[in-house]
Amino acid sequence: MPVGDRGVAPDTLGCPTPTRSGPQLRRGHRPRQRGRTLGRAEARAGQDPSSVDPGAVGGRFSMVGPAMLREFVLMVAIAAAPAALPDVVQAAGTSCSGYTSRSAPPRSIRVFRIHRRGSSIPARVERWSFRRYVGQVMNSGAWPAHPRASAIVGAIAIKQYAWWMVLHHQPGYSWKGQCYDIRDGDQYLRPSVRPTDIPNRAVRSAVRASWPVSLRKHRRLFRTGWTGEGCRDGWHLCEDTVSARARAGWGWRRIIEWALDPVRIRS
Repeated sequence: MPVGDRGVAPDTLGCPTPTRSGPQLRRGHRPRQRGRTLGRAEARAGQDPSSVDPGAVGGRFSMVGPAMLREFVLMVAIAAAPAALPDVVQAAGTSCSGYTSRSAPPRSIRVFRIHRRGSSIPARVERWSFRRYVGQVMNSGAWPAHPRASAIVGAIAIKQYAWWMVLHHQPGYSWKGQCYDIRDGDQYLRPSVRPTDIPNRAVRSAVRASWPVSLRKHRRLFRTGWTGEGCRDGWHLCEDTVSARARAGWGWRRIIEWALDPVRIRS
């Protein structure tokens, strides 16, 4: 439970302490941890499963027999295995369309359009040209077309976010038996825009310049969060901050390297 939630108040050291409105804990009582998977911490640390000392994991495992020990080592090895697989292998079977490439963006994307109250247009899944989708999200007011460096950064952010969504199908992203990659509210898409509409010239130019570019963190293609506010946290490309740097004369590459450090730019 996060600090400040009902029934818990932060003490002077920043630790939660019980209040009258919450459950009372006996002095010296330690609440039971839930959901702990045996070997998770060891696997996350990259420790060799065969070298794990069961007695060091917890006192109640110190008396296990050889059969239970072998089962435990096997469980840890299975838990640790996915982290060592390359990205392409991990993506297999997780994409709505079966697309798995991390070296080139997809040609199309499936977009769920919600039904809006008072509209005669029903909810539906639309198949969009991926390039046109990126341009129309920009046209919907996500990023300004000027300065040009800011527009290019915006196109990269929108493209990379949508690309990641194509590779990682999200739970619940299906409608009447049709899976889709993204919702029109994940990256704002004007309700009136259609897959055949063409973005304006300035937006098309920015999208064209951004198309060969992709970003990596720790050798992985990642989902670039973005927002209209100002920030610099290494993960988000924020419109106000990006535009301010562009107006100061920064190029799009310098802006990305500064805002997302550490990051590797591929083009």
